[in-house]
Amino acid sequence: MLHKLRRKIANRVLKRLFASSVITVIDGLPVASLRDDHADFLRVISLSFDLLREHDPRRLERIVSVAERVVDGALALGGRSAEFYTPLSAIQIDFEWSDDFGDDLQHAAYFAGVLVHEGTHG
Repeated sequence: MLHKLRRKIANRVLKRLFASSVITVIDGLPVASLRDDHADFLRVISLSFDLLREHDPRRLERIVSVAERVVDGALALGGRSAEFYTPLSAIQIDFEWSDDFGDDLQHAAYFAGVLVHEGTHG
């Protein structure tokens, strides 16, 4: 019983934190970042949505229908990892920019795939 109450309180706190960290809205989805420097994330995730809109609108529709938000923040698995956090219907991404990984388009294509994958968990 106490465990359920703690989880419920933690989810409320997270929901408020995510809501207060929104940096844009893309296709009706609030996009938030828990990081101070989110310029690279915003540029790349916007391009990821553009790629999906142009090349795979069916999967984009699925993402928008199951997720309530996309959030950039640190995850236990580290950079370029992601998870679907079911209690808040959030796609959480641990965004990491690396010149060695490629340019904006390479990063955007990778994170478009991440969005599609995590959207299947919703």
